[in-house]
Amino acid sequence: MKIKLAIAGLAACTVLSLTGCASGYQQFYRPVPGATAEEISAQRAAPPTGAPLVERASSRVPPESIVDAYARRGYVLIGSSSFNSGNAERDEAAIEQARKVGADLVVLIDPKYTGTVTGSVPITTPTTTTSYTTGSATAYGRGGAVTAIGNSTTTTYGTQTNYVPFAVHRSDYSAGFFIKRR
Repeated sequence: MKIKLAIAGLAACTVLSLTGCASGYQQFYRPVPGATAEEISAQRAAPPTGAPLVERASSRVPPESIVDAYARRGYVLIGSSSFNSGNAERDEAAIEQARKVGADLVVLIDPKYTGTVTGSVPITTPTTTTSYTTGSATAYGRGGAVTAIGNSTTTTYGTQTNYVPFAVHRSDYSAGFFIKRR
């Protein structure tokens, strides 16, 4: 397996993350071309321990420089994750993905703030208005006066819409997954 790889996978991209239960590190994981289970097994120095090392790198450092620096330390990139999210991504999610792919090292790139999305969500709720009316009338005739009293209740149903503002702070997240080579 060559150390040259598609750096684009490690570079930050603007992909809208619509994750449910899966983390962005799992959902957007991309193996390096040629990083088959057989090739990884043939290249690695020892079986995976299940407890990968975790290191951090600055988002200002070019991805190819990060890969080169780890190659000098004897590591080979086997895959990467890169995504944009409005959710705070936990480091543990990247570590879990590293365990899943058998990585010896996961390099977390510091999240890079990309902006805030704002808007409002309309919330429509039912409304009920009840009116009470009381009236009386007196009629005069040959037989004398007659008084009638009446009560009435009127209920009007409708809706009311309120707008609830929101702000979502978005960031680019990236991680590289490495094995220690022979």
